[in-house]
Amino acid sequence: MINLEDFYDKIQSDLHNNEYWHRKLLDTKCKIHLALMVEPYLSLILSGKKTIESRFSTKRIMPYNNISDGDIVVLKKSGGNIVAIFEVENAVFKQINKKDDIEEIKKNYGNELCLEDKFWSEKKDANYVSLIKISHLQPVSPIMIKKANRQSWLIYNREEKLPKKMMVAERSFV
Repeated sequence: MINLEDFYDKIQSDLHNNEYWHRKLLDTKCKIHLALMVEPYLSLILSGKKTIESRFSTKRIMPYNNISDGDIVVLKKSGGNIVAIFEVENAVFKQINKKDDIEEIKKNYGNELCLEDKFWSEKKDANYVSLIKISHLQPVSPIMIKKANRQSWLIYNREEKLPKKMMVAERSFV
C-alpha cells in the first residue's frame, strides 16, 4: 500500500514502456485527477461500453469547470485499487435549469453514459453536470493507496506531490 501522494510515481513506473502514456504523464500542462468509481460503472468503462464519465451534483463541485480536454483521469475502485487511467477527449459542463435539461442530457448522451433508469430518477434534482469523454483508456497494474478522506474526486498537484484541497463531492459516482 502506498500513500496517496505517491500514486503518480507508481503509474509512471507501470507505464514506462507505453510511449504514448510515458509522454503524456510527463506533460506538466495537463492536470491529473483521481476519480473514485463504483460498479457497474467502472466495469462498463473498462469494457469500453461506457465512453463518457459523468458527475451530477446539486452544487458546483469537482470536477465541474475544473477538468479540461487533455487532462488525465486515474480510476480508483471505491474501496479498492487504482485500476486504469484515461485521457479527457472532451469535457462539457452544463447547468441544469429545468427538468427538460436532464431529459436532453439523457437523449444526447444516454447511450455513451450507460446509466440505469433508477440513476436518472435519482438525479432529477441535480443542478450541474460534468460530462467527460474518455479517450486512450489504459488499464494499469492494481495500485493500492491509502486514501483517508471520502472525496470522490481529487486533483493531483504534481509540483507539491500532494492532492489539491478541494470541496467534498457528493456520493454520486458514475
